[in-house]
Amino acid sequence: MCYIETIRIEDGLPYLLALHQERMSRTCDEKGFPLPEIPCLTNLCPPELMCGMTKCRILYGKEGISDVSFSPYTPRQISSLRIVTAPADLDYHLKQADRSPLEALLMQKGEADEIIILRNGLLTDTSYTNLLLRIGGELLTPRVPLLEGVQRRYLLQSGQIRPADLQIEDLKKAEEILLVNGMLQGEHAIRIHPSQIIF
Repeated sequence: MCYIETIRIEDGLPYLLALHQERMSRTCDEKGFPLPEIPCLTNLCPPELMCGMTKCRILYGKEGISDVSFSPYTPRQISSLRIVTAPADLDYHLKQADRSPLEALLMQKGEADEIIILRNGLLTDTSYTNLLLRIGGELLTPRVPLLEGVQRRYLLQSGQIRPADLQIEDLKKAEEILLVNGMLQGEHAIRIHPSQIIF
């Protein structure tokens, strides 16, 4: 089994690296293999990708790190979301390279650009981001996401968001929905109005 970390590199500097290392450590502890050391990403980043935003992808497993790759990053354009119900036993709490359970759900998106995954009657994530809902001026995030993202963890630790049990009805009363992940931080978060959701 391979696991993956996707790290934002901006102008040659990795963002939230300590939180990525923590998540790798939790994965290694759970799976019972040693934590591999992340090499210096600034030194490995190709010169042509040292300016602007770059996506660094680290593949690792029980044999250590198997691949480190860099590519230019352009955020996806998301203008509509569809609610999709996942099986109650869907488990993606570790960031696996095999995303086939999520890809199967994504096939149900129809004409929408992306999905919001409902599990056990509660909102979780999209297929590639954590969710934030702005309700009454407060930013809320699903208490139990499919995957605990590093940006979500950073926002929780810094007191900028609060976990809550969120249902479909909460989407309808949200002022806006934000999609965040390790690449979509701060002003780069994707913002969606509830009217753009297909219920």
